[in-house]
Amino acid sequence: TIAAICAAVEAGQISRHRIRASLARIRQAKARACISTQTTQTNELDRLYNNLGNVASLQVDREITINSLRIHQPSPLVIDRDRPCINLLIVDDQLTCTEFLSPRAAAVAIPTKLGYPCIIADRHSLPHMQLDRLDRSSPVILQIFSRGNPFRGSAAMHEQIGKAIAALIEQDSLVAIAVYGSPYNLEGIIPLLPPNVPWVFSYSQLPVAQLAVMQSLGLSPSAN
Repeated sequence: TIAAICAAVEAGQISRHRIRASLARIRQAKARACISTQTTQTNELDRLYNNLGNVASLQVDREITINSLRIHQPSPLVIDRDRPCINLLIVDDQLTCTEFLSPRAAAVAIPTKLGYPCIIADRHSLPHMQLDRLDRSSPVILQIFSRGNPFRGSAAMHEQIGKAIAALIEQDSLVAIAVYGSPYNLEGIIPLLPPNVPWVFSYSQLPVAQLAVMQSLGLSPSAN
């Protein structure tokens, strides 16, 4: 996202030269895609997509994603093998989250490989979840995917997330939290968390960001 790129540039993690070079490649590719004949247009569009997805561009995207993460990890995340976690994901709407969530997405696939059952809730189902009835012996990793702004019509969703976090903290189940998308949500969540609970924030919700978040929390199939 633009905010992530700006943060990485201001922090000196991505040089302005690299950004300008990437923009130049994209502009050149787009210009070549505007040839009039249908055949040439098809060929140039193929080149456009190849340029946008080439190794250099993907590497820059990955670096921006990793360098723009916000991480709070007071101590390494240690999970008892005999107490598999519940992987609880909260999204704005389950019917419109397929762009970034699927069985192969890192936020789902990595916990699944570790044997953690996955539960997905959205603004429609979250108010009806009885989190206090979850198995108290099972720790919970909470992942929140939301683009909502609590100041622009998403206050109800933000309130629901706050209640869910409070319930998990009350039963001493919350072991880690990941927030993807809106920094407004993060700022509302941080005050609710005990200082010993690790959290990671990513501006992006896409698979490359999910993998970076999972790795930042120390979650990988080899960790179990």
